[in-house]
Amino acid sequence: MTEDRDETPDVPEGFVPQGRSSPFLAPFEPIWEKPFAEVTPRGTVRGVIVALRLGPQHLNSKGLAHGALLTALADIAMGRSLALASDPPQRCVTVSLSIDYHAPARGGDWLEARVDHLRAGRKLGFASCFLMVDDKVVARANGTFSPVGG
Repeated sequence: MTEDRDETPDVPEGFVPQGRSSPFLAPFEPIWEKPFAEVTPRGTVRGVIVALRLGPQHLNSKGLAHGALLTALADIAMGRSLALASDPPQRCVTVSLSIDYHAPARGGDWLEARVDHLRAGRKLGFASCFLMVDDKVVARANGTFSPVGG
């Protein structure tokens, strides 16, 4: 993806085009990310906030963000953040994921998937994240992930 922040003024400061894509994600693009680091009692947690500006391709027939899109963004944010929790980064696959929807998001909203808890292990990792529009919680997701080689 070649889009940059200067060509898209409605993207908040610090966000850059997502570094990884796939044929599945292509219809949702542009997807943006912003690295974060948080100091916790167990050490520094590194990860990414994954975000996008909701457009017509992201909405259901009621004009609201589709639940599958919210789930996909949460999955990306948690999996990428868990991958970055190991040194060197270790790719992860989703073992299980649950999501609870709290409030609607609408076309034009800036939607962020913000990871708030990570626990990376050798065989399994656990994460949770909030999907947010401004300070409003749209959904909360929890996931279990397994590291994979390559």
